[in-house]
Amino acid sequence: MTILFTVNITLITIDEFYIFTDTNLHTNQKTAKFPLKHVQHLLLFNHFLQIIFLRDFFNEKREVNTNNKWVWGVHVVAYSYVLYIYFWTDMKSKESS
Repeated sequence: MTILFTVNITLITIDEFYIFTDTNLHTNQKTAKFPLKHVQHLLLFNHFLQIIFLRDFFNEKREVNTNNKWVWGVHVVAYSYVLYIYFWTDMKSKESS
């Protein structure tokens, strides 16, 4: 979980400071569009929830800890949205980065 969280933070940092800067854009900043940018933030939020609420994946009996089932529900909704945005909309083709 820490690796996923770190990867998301690194990708967002690279995007903000290297890709989305005026000097690195091949198009004008006013016309450049980044419709998938919010997806990175959503995935970061999911991984943040995992670190906080699912860090103890097994309980003391070595069974899967089911104390925070709502986190899995949030993940189902969030990843369904990500799949919908990526495969069934045109946002991927509009992405400038």
